[in-house]
Amino acid sequence: MDFKKYLFLIFTIVLFSCSQKTLTINSSVKRIVYPGVVGLSPSVEYKISFESSSDFKIDALKLNTNEIKEFSLYDESTRKSISSAHVLKSGKYTISFKLENSRDIKKPEEVLVIILSNNKTIKKKGKIKTIEPLRLR
Repeated sequence: MDFKKYLFLIFTIVLFSCSQKTLTINSSVKRIVYPGVVGLSPSVEYKISFESSSDFKIDALKLNTNEIKEFSLYDESTRKSISSAHVLKSGKYTISFKLENSRDIKKPEEVLVIILSNNKTIKKKGKIKTIEPLRLR
């Protein structure tokens, strides 16, 4: 009887060690950006840093329940802007976007990153942390 328990324990350890996290959100922050030109209204800038352990394509990006259609994607290793329309290699990336409504900066928000990897849809949520404003004036 003890042999079966040990065999089951070893099997579950091997099973869990083989599974990998494909998508990990490292950080997600937002801050108010006050523009350097007088008369322009401030905006809220969002930055989501994440990494993937396999090739992927970004399927969707949501802020709370609203889908974000326009965003910039940067490869953290080269610090260059890249297109999210193509299949991307595993690595670390940053998504950046701005919204005009700066009144709700204190409101807690969540970001949902949805990717397609190995013919599977993977969803990962992250809470957005507020950091100090950027004043360009």
